[in-house]
Amino acid sequence: MPLYETAGMSYLEMVAGCSLASVGDAGIMVFAYWTTARIMQDRFWLFDLTTKSVLLYLAIGEIVTIVIEHIALNVSFGWRYADAMPNIPLLGIGVSPFLMWLIIPTVALFLARWGVKHR
Repeated sequence: MPLYETAGMSYLEMVAGCSLASVGDAGIMVFAYWTTARIMQDRFWLFDLTTKSVLLYLAIGEIVTIVIEHIALNVSFGWRYADAMPNIPLLGIGVSPFLMWLIIPTVALFLARWGVKHR
């Protein structure tokens, strides 16, 4: 939260905003998974990970994240970065959402693969 502007927001507003963002992030992961499945022509690509499939999955998620960040930063009801948020100049978004879409979905992908293989 220190990377986002929260001045004037109640605790409940912050929780609601973060919850909505989490649901959106989960939706992006599902979208990236199924788009990768369509491109790879294999809905079970999770079981036979290749560098191409993982990079495609991450790239799709990053592209969607970058677009959403740009939209959210430029509408009145979107979010704002705090001064503490480092920015990626070429992309025009904060480091936090960019890295989040590399780290969390990668971990989720490998946990899902592990969980299905070990049931």
